[in-house]
Amino acid sequence: MNGLAQFEAAEGVQIGVENMPAHRLLGRRTSFYALNHPEALAGFPHLTLDTTHLGTWGLDPVAVYERLKGRVIHAHLSNFNGQQHRLLEDGHLPLGTFLQQLAQDGYERAVSVELGPDVLQAEDEAKVREHLERMLVFCREQLDH
Repeated sequence: MNGLAQFEAAEGVQIGVENMPAHRLLGRRTSFYALNHPEALAGFPHLTLDTTHLGTWGLDPVAVYERLKGRVIHAHLSNFNGQQHRLLEDGHLPLGTFLQQLAQDGYERAVSVELGPDVLQAEDEAKVREHLERMLVFCREQLDH
């Protein structure tokens, strides 16, 4: 954290520090990343907000975004159903509401759909294309809502 803002200014870049997932150890959520909760993330000038990683913590992406939105320069969009990086409709995260909030706020930064190869059925190119087209339709519908 020391010197990051100065480095960004000197180099003319923005570095989006990503929130990372929680893991389970003896039934409890834990993280190997020391700065991995919204309070600590608020100390970084720019963030990459990963929705599925928030899901591993049991956090609502909309609520976390509301708290940190002035710093978010990139969003990784995927759902969480006990496993990370699921299809946008396959989990319990309010991704439609999240995208609608981005649109309402005039967010003009990057949003990437981040999916696991297993859910994309990566061995079948036609299935990959079908899943990606469906994810694009979902995003467009929510952003135009």
